[in-house]
Amino acid sequence: MKRTIAALILLVYFLLSLSGEAATLCYKIMVDGEEHGRLTAICNRQSNEDYSLKLNTRLQFFLLNIESDIYVEFRNGMLLRAGFNKTINGVETENTEIVKHGNGLHLSGSDIDTRFISGNVAFSVGCLYHSEPKSKDTILSERLGEKVLVTRIADSKYMLHLPDGQTNTYTYKNGICTSMQTRNRGKSVVFILI
Repeated sequence: MKRTIAALILLVYFLLSLSGEAATLCYKIMVDGEEHGRLTAICNRQSNEDYSLKLNTRLQFFLLNIESDIYVEFRNGMLLRAGFNKTINGVETENTEIVKHGNGLHLSGSDIDTRFISGNVAFSVGCLYHSEPKSKDTILSERLGEKVLVTRIADSKYMLHLPDGQTNTYTYKNGICTSMQTRNRGKSVVFILI
């Protein structure tokens, strides 16, 4: 009986180690001071260099239900595949797919021209909630399918510069994003860790 229990404990420990360590962060989304949705960011780590991320954002404005998903997979510290999908009232309006191919990334999607980006990517926008972008100058945007500039503006505070001139400001505590602030269509948008 003791051997059976010991074997079961070892089996459970082994199965848990295979699944990796998952961390979930949840943010409320405030638009001009009113809560309009949630962002859930899940990081599943098999090791420091092998992990996957999934972000789900749900917003509701009157008759509009907006949902977007970002997924990212890293192997040996480098992006293997990523994607972005957005729906409005259940109808897909945007999608992007990024796949490692040789010495670069193959990009395709509804709002971008199919193209190839040479080189490896070690950090993306999807990483910003679980990891502070220390010593990063550019990161990959899964939605835009291109690299964007990120600058440190204060201790534990970074600004993401988007091609359209928009900026997103990320604030961190102990390496985890505690808030993200931006403006969209003239409105203040803040994601707050809960």
